[in-house]
Amino acid sequence: GFFIRERGPQGDEGIQTTARAMGLGSSTGVQLPYERAGVVPDRDYFDLKFSQGVFIRDGNQWFAGDTILLSIGQGDLLVTPIQLANTYATFANGGLLHQPNVALRVTGADGEAIIEFGPRVLRNLEFGPEVTEPITRGLLGVPRFGGVRGTAASAFQGGTFPVDLWPIAGKTGTAEVDDKADTSLFVAWGPNDHPELGVDVPGPPEIAIAVVMEESGFGSVAAAPVAAAILEPIARNNMPRALTLDERELEQVARIEALLAARDAVEAEEQTTALGEGATQ
Repeated sequence: GFFIRERGPQGDEGIQTTARAMGLGSSTGVQLPYERAGVVPDRDYFDLKFSQGVFIRDGNQWFAGDTILLSIGQGDLLVTPIQLANTYATFANGGLLHQPNVALRVTGADGEAIIEFGPRVLRNLEFGPEVTEPITRGLLGVPRFGGVRGTAASAFQGGTFPVDLWPIAGKTGTAEVDDKADTSLFVAWGPNDHPELGVDVPGPPEIAIAVVMEESGFGSVAAAPVAAAILEPIARNNMPRALTLDERELEQVARIEALLAARDAVEAEEQTTALGEGATQ
Protein backbone atom coordinates (compact mmCIF):
# COMPACT_ATOMS: atom_id res chain seq x y z
CA GLY A 1 0.00 0.00 0.00
CA PHE A 2 2.80 2.44 0.91
CA PHE A 3 4.58 2.00 -2.42
CA ILE A 4 1.34 2.32 -4.34
CA ARG A 5 0.57 5.64 -2.58
CA GLU A 6 4.10 7.01 -2.92
CA ARG A 7 4.83 6.10 -6.52
CA GLY A 8 3.21 9.32 -7.84
CA PRO A 9 6.02 11.80 -7.03
CA GLN A 10 8.51 9.52 -8.83
CA GLY A 11 6.85 10.13 -12.19
CA ASP A 12 6.64 7.66 -15.03
CA GLU A 13 10.28 6.47 -15.07
CA GLY A 14 11.61 7.22 -11.58
CA ILE A 15 11.40 3.62 -10.38
CA GLN A 16 13.06 2.29 -13.53
CA THR A 17 15.91 4.81 -13.30
CA THR A 18 16.71 3.88 -9.71
CA ALA A 19 16.30 0.14 -10.35
CA ARG A 20 18.73 0.23 -13.26
CA ALA A 21 21.21 2.33 -11.30
CA MET A 22 21.21 -0.42 -8.65
CA GLY A 23 21.94 -3.08 -11.25
CA LEU A 24 18.53 -4.46 -12.13
CA GLY A 25 17.81 -5.11 -15.78
CA SER A 26 21.44 -5.91 -16.61
CA SER A 27 23.87 -8.70 -15.82
CA THR A 28 25.83 -8.29 -12.59
CA GLY A 29 29.14 -9.34 -14.15
CA VAL A 30 29.63 -12.31 -11.85
CA GLN A 31 32.20 -14.78 -13.22
CA LEU A 32 29.63 -17.42 -14.14
CA PRO A 33 28.21 -18.38 -17.55
CA TYR A 34 24.64 -17.90 -18.80
CA GLU A 35 23.69 -15.10 -16.43
CA ARG A 36 20.29 -13.57 -17.20
CA ALA A 37 19.86 -9.80 -17.19
CA GLY A 38 16.27 -9.73 -15.99
CA VAL A 39 13.77 -7.05 -17.04
CA VAL A 40 12.88 -3.61 -15.73
CA PRO A 41 9.81 -2.85 -17.86
CA ASP A 42 9.11 0.58 -19.33
CA ARG A 43 7.53 2.07 -22.45
CA ASP A 44 10.40 0.91 -24.67
CA TYR A 45 10.03 -2.65 -23.37
CA PHE A 46 6.32 -2.54 -24.14
CA ASP A 47 7.12 -1.31 -27.67
CA LEU A 48 9.57 -4.19 -28.18
CA LYS A 49 7.18 -6.87 -26.94
CA PHE A 50 4.30 -5.38 -28.95
CA SER A 51 6.43 -5.48 -32.13
CA GLN A 52 7.22 -9.15 -31.39
CA GLY A 53 3.53 -9.97 -31.03
CA VAL A 54 3.91 -10.81 -27.33
CA PHE A 55 2.02 -7.85 -25.81
CA ILE A 56 -1.35 -6.57 -26.98
CA ARG A 57 -0.45 -2.92 -26.22
CA ASP A 58 2.61 -0.78 -26.90
CA GLY A 59 4.50 1.83 -24.92
CA ASN A 60 1.93 4.51 -25.65
CA GLN A 61 -0.41 2.47 -23.50
CA TRP A 62 1.80 2.33 -20.44
CA PHE A 63 -0.70 3.26 -17.74
CA ALA A 64 -0.46 4.37 -14.13
CA GLY A 65 -1.45 0.86 -13.11
CA ASP A 66 1.73 -0.50 -14.72
CA THR A 67 3.83 1.85 -12.59
CA ILE A 68 1.88 0.84 -9.50
CA LEU A 69 2.46 -2.86 -10.20
CA LEU A 70 6.16 -2.18 -10.76
CA SER A 71 6.39 -0.27 -7.47
CA ILE A 72 5.45 -3.42 -5.54
CA GLY A 73 7.61 -5.76 -7.64
CA GLN A 74 4.80 -7.22 -9.72
CA GLY A 75 3.86 -6.92 -13.36
CA ASP A 76 6.62 -7.65 -15.88
CA LEU A 77 9.59 -7.09 -13.55
CA LEU A 78 12.10 -9.97 -13.66
CA VAL A 79 15.09 -10.23 -11.30
CA THR A 80 17.57 -12.96 -10.45
CA PRO A 81 18.55 -14.07 -6.93
CA ILE A 82 22.06 -12.65 -7.31
CA GLN A 83 20.62 -9.31 -8.42
CA LEU A 84 18.46 -9.24 -5.29
CA ALA A 85 21.42 -9.95 -3.04
CA ASN A 86 23.58 -7.39 -4.84
CA THR A 87 21.00 -4.60 -4.65
CA TYR A 88 20.54 -5.19 -0.92
CA ALA A 89 24.32 -5.19 -0.45
CA THR A 90 24.49 -1.92 -2.38
CA PHE A 91 21.86 -0.32 -0.17
CA ALA A 92 23.47 -1.66 3.00
CA ASN A 93 26.93 -0.25 2.22
CA GLY A 94 25.62 3.20 1.36
CA GLY A 95 25.48 2.96 -2.42
CA LEU A 96 28.58 1.18 -3.76
CA LEU A 97 27.42 -1.15 -6.53
CA HIS A 98 29.89 -4.02 -7.00
CA GLN A 99 30.27 -6.73 -9.57
CA PRO A 100 30.06 -9.89 -7.44
CA ASN A 101 33.04 -12.24 -7.23
CA VAL A 102 32.60 -16.01 -6.90
CA ALA A 103 35.50 -16.23 -4.42
CA LEU A 104 37.90 -14.11 -2.40
CA ARG A 105 40.98 -16.06 -3.40
CA VAL A 106 42.32 -19.33 -4.78
CA THR A 107 44.88 -21.06 -2.56
CA GLY A 108 47.30 -23.89 -3.14
CA ALA A 109 47.63 -27.08 -1.11
CA ASP A 110 49.96 -25.22 1.26
CA GLY A 111 47.31 -22.58 1.95
CA GLU A 112 49.19 -19.82 0.15
CA ALA A 113 47.14 -17.55 -2.12
CA ILE A 114 47.61 -18.15 -5.86
CA ILE A 115 45.04 -15.63 -7.08
CA GLU A 116 43.15 -12.98 -5.12
CA PHE A 117 39.98 -11.25 -6.33
CA GLY A 118 39.63 -7.65 -5.22
CA PRO A 119 36.43 -5.58 -5.20
CA ARG A 120 35.06 -4.51 -8.58
CA VAL A 121 33.09 -1.30 -8.05
CA LEU A 122 30.77 -0.24 -10.88
CA ARG A 123 29.52 3.04 -9.43
CA ASN A 124 28.76 4.91 -6.24
CA LEU A 125 25.13 5.91 -5.85
CA GLU A 126 25.89 7.83 -2.63
CA PHE A 127 22.68 7.21 -0.73
CA GLY A 128 22.21 9.77 2.00
CA PRO A 129 20.93 8.98 5.51
CA GLU A 130 17.60 10.62 4.65
CA VAL A 131 17.13 7.72 2.22
CA THR A 132 18.74 4.81 4.05
CA GLU A 133 17.70 5.35 7.66
CA PRO A 134 13.88 5.13 7.41
CA ILE A 135 14.05 2.13 5.07
CA THR A 136 16.62 0.37 7.27
CA ARG A 137 14.46 0.94 10.36
CA GLY A 138 11.58 -0.75 8.61
CA LEU A 139 13.67 -3.69 7.42
CA LEU A 140 15.15 -4.17 10.90
CA GLY A 141 11.62 -4.75 12.17
CA VAL A 142 10.89 -7.59 9.72
CA PRO A 143 12.69 -10.37 11.71
CA ARG A 144 11.43 -9.12 15.10
CA PHE A 145 8.18 -9.18 17.03
CA GLY A 146 8.45 -5.67 18.51
CA GLY A 147 5.38 -3.41 18.58
CA VAL A 148 4.29 -4.79 15.22
CA ARG A 149 5.04 -8.40 14.38
CA GLY A 150 7.48 -8.59 11.47
CA THR A 151 6.73 -11.06 8.71
CA ALA A 152 9.97 -12.99 9.44
CA ALA A 153 9.76 -12.75 13.23
CA SER A 154 8.89 -16.41 13.71
CA ALA A 155 11.90 -17.52 11.65
CA PHE A 156 14.40 -15.33 13.51
CA GLN A 157 13.34 -14.00 16.91
CA GLY A 158 10.90 -16.87 17.33
CA GLY A 159 13.69 -19.43 16.88
CA THR A 160 17.27 -19.71 18.11
CA PHE A 161 18.76 -16.95 15.94
CA PRO A 162 20.58 -14.30 18.06
CA VAL A 163 18.75 -11.41 16.42
CA ASP A 164 19.32 -9.11 19.43
CA LEU A 165 23.10 -9.51 19.11
CA TRP A 166 23.37 -9.80 15.31
CA PRO A 167 20.52 -7.62 13.94
CA ILE A 168 19.17 -8.50 10.51
CA ALA A 169 17.55 -6.07 8.07
CA GLY A 170 15.46 -8.01 5.58
CA LYS A 171 12.27 -8.44 3.62
CA THR A 172 10.01 -11.38 2.88
CA GLY A 173 8.45 -11.68 -0.53
CA THR A 174 5.90 -13.83 -2.32
CA ALA A 175 6.08 -13.88 -6.12
CA GLU A 176 3.01 -14.99 -8.04
CA VAL A 177 3.40 -17.09 -11.19
CA ASP A 178 0.51 -18.02 -13.46
CA ASP A 179 -0.72 -21.60 -12.99
CA LYS A 180 1.94 -22.33 -10.34
CA ALA A 181 2.22 -22.11 -6.57
CA ASP A 182 3.81 -18.97 -5.13
CA THR A 183 7.58 -18.48 -5.12
CA SER A 184 8.98 -17.80 -1.65
CA LEU A 185 11.64 -15.10 -1.18
CA PHE A 186 13.68 -13.60 1.62
CA VAL A 187 16.46 -11.05 1.13
CA ALA A 188 18.51 -9.50 3.92
CA TRP A 189 21.79 -8.10 5.16
CA GLY A 190 23.51 -8.13 8.51
CA PRO A 191 24.73 -7.46 11.05
CA ASN A 192 23.36 -3.93 11.13
CA ASP A 193 23.51 -1.20 13.78
CA HIS A 194 20.48 -1.23 16.04
CA PRO A 195 20.46 1.80 18.39
CA GLU A 196 17.39 0.60 20.29
CA LEU A 197 19.27 -2.60 21.23
CA GLY A 198 22.57 -0.82 21.85
CA VAL A 199 24.21 -2.67 18.95
CA ASP A 200 26.91 -0.66 17.15
CA VAL A 201 28.51 -2.68 14.35
CA PRO A 202 32.01 -1.54 13.34
CA GLY A 203 31.99 -0.83 9.63
CA PRO A 204 29.31 -1.77 7.09
CA PRO A 205 27.31 -5.03 7.28
CA GLU A 206 29.27 -8.13 6.25
CA ILE A 207 26.66 -10.41 4.71
CA ALA A 208 23.90 -10.08 2.12
CA ILE A 209 21.72 -13.07 1.31
CA ALA A 210 18.87 -13.89 -1.05
CA VAL A 211 16.82 -17.07 -0.73
CA VAL A 212 14.45 -17.88 -3.59
CA MET A 213 12.38 -21.08 -3.43
CA GLU A 214 10.09 -21.87 -6.32
CA GLU A 215 6.53 -23.03 -5.58
CA SER A 216 7.16 -23.02 -1.83
CA GLY A 217 4.53 -20.59 -0.57
CA PHE A 218 4.91 -17.38 1.42
CA GLY A 219 8.34 -15.87 2.04
CA SER A 220 7.81 -15.97 5.79
CA VAL A 221 7.01 -19.70 5.73
CA ALA A 222 9.76 -21.14 3.52
CA ALA A 223 12.54 -18.74 2.49
CA ALA A 224 12.96 -16.85 5.79
CA PRO A 225 13.58 -20.00 7.91
CA VAL A 226 16.15 -21.19 5.35
CA ALA A 227 17.94 -17.83 5.53
CA ALA A 228 17.93 -18.00 9.33
CA ALA A 229 19.47 -21.49 9.26
CA ILE A 230 22.20 -20.32 6.87
CA LEU A 231 23.01 -17.14 8.79
CA GLU A 232 22.88 -18.51 12.35
CA PRO A 233 26.33 -20.23 12.30
CA ILE A 234 27.80 -16.99 10.91
CA ALA A 235 26.08 -14.89 13.58
CA ARG A 236 27.28 -17.23 16.34
CA ASN A 237 30.78 -17.44 14.84
CA ASN A 238 30.77 -21.23 14.76
CA MET A 239 30.99 -21.88 11.05
CA PRO A 240 32.38 -25.36 10.39
CA ARG A 241 35.88 -25.28 8.95
CA ALA A 242 36.25 -26.42 5.35
CA LEU A 243 37.96 -29.82 5.23
CA THR A 244 41.13 -30.45 3.28
CA LEU A 245 41.08 -33.14 0.60
CA ASP A 246 42.90 -35.56 2.93
CA GLU A 247 40.45 -34.86 5.76
CA ARG A 248 37.48 -35.30 3.46
CA GLU A 249 38.87 -38.64 2.23
CA LEU A 250 39.38 -39.84 5.82
CA GLU A 251 35.85 -38.75 6.67
CA GLN A 252 34.44 -40.70 3.72
CA VAL A 253 36.47 -43.80 4.67
CA ALA A 254 35.22 -43.58 8.26
CA ARG A 255 31.63 -43.24 7.03
CA ILE A 256 31.98 -46.29 4.78
CA GLU A 257 33.57 -48.32 7.58
CA ALA A 258 30.72 -47.38 9.90
CA LEU A 259 28.15 -48.47 7.31
CA LEU A 260 29.97 -51.79 6.78
CA ALA A 261 30.20 -52.38 10.53
CA ALA A 262 26.46 -51.71 10.88
CA ARG A 263 25.73 -54.14 8.05
CA ASP A 264 27.94 -56.82 9.62
CA ALA A 265 26.20 -56.34 12.97
CA VAL A 266 22.79 -56.81 11.37
CA GLU A 267 23.95 -59.95 9.52
CA ALA A 268 25.47 -61.38 12.71
CA GLU A 269 22.24 -60.76 14.60
CA GLU A 270 20.22 -62.43 11.85
CA GLN A 271 22.51 -65.49 11.95
CA THR A 272 22.23 -65.71 15.73
CA THR A 273 18.46 -65.52 15.50
CA ALA A 274 18.41 -68.28 12.84
CA LEU A 275 20.61 -70.52 14.96
CA GLY A 276 18.42 -70.00 17.98
CA GLU A 277 15.29 -70.87 16.04
CA GLY A 278 16.97 -74.02 14.72
CA ALA A 279 17.92 -75.13 18.24
CA THR A 280 14.37 -74.56 19.43
CA GLN A 281 12.99 -76.81 16.73
